[in-house]
Amino acid sequence: MTDWYRRKTWTRTDEEEYFAKLGRARKDGRAQYLRVQAIELIETKDKNLLSVAETLLNKILADYPDNRIEKSQTYNSLGEIYKLRENYETALEYFQKSLDFEKEFPNVITTAYLNFSETVIRAKKTELYDKVENLLTEKISKNTLKFPIQDYIMYSIM
Repeated sequence: MTDWYRRKTWTRTDEEEYFAKLGRARKDGRAQYLRVQAIELIETKDKNLLSVAETLLNKILADYPDNRIEKSQTYNSLGEIYKLRENYETALEYFQKSLDFEKEFPNVITTAYLNFSETVIRAKKTELYDKVENLLTEKISKNTLKFPIQDYIMYSIM
C-alpha cells in the first residue's frame, strides 16, 4: 500500500483522507508531507493534478513561511509545474527564487540550477546563456556532492 502522502490520484476521498492524516501529523513535518505529495502529483504530469500540486505548494509558503528546509524545494517544484505548462517565464522566476534562497542558505540544495539551465535552453533565452554557463561552471568548480546524472545533465547543457 502506498504511503498516505504519496498519492498519484486526487479524488475528493483522497483529499479528505490526506488532510485528515496531515492534521494528525507532527506540526514540524507537515510542510514536508505537503511537498512530497505535491511532487507525486507533479510526476503524473496530469494538468488537473498539477493544479492540485500548485495549491499544496502554495499552502507551504502561506502556512509555513519560516520553514527554511522546504522553501527552496517548494520554489523549485513550482518552477517545474510552470515548466510542464510551458510557461517558461514564470518557471524561470521560481527557479531563480530557489537559487537565491540557496545562496542565502547554502546548506539547502536542490536541482534548481539544472532546472533553470534546462528551461533557459528550452525557451531559447539567449540573453541568459552566459548566466547559465557561469552557474554551471561554478557548480562544477565547487565539486559539491551530486549524483552522476547531474554531471551528465550539466555537461550536456554546456
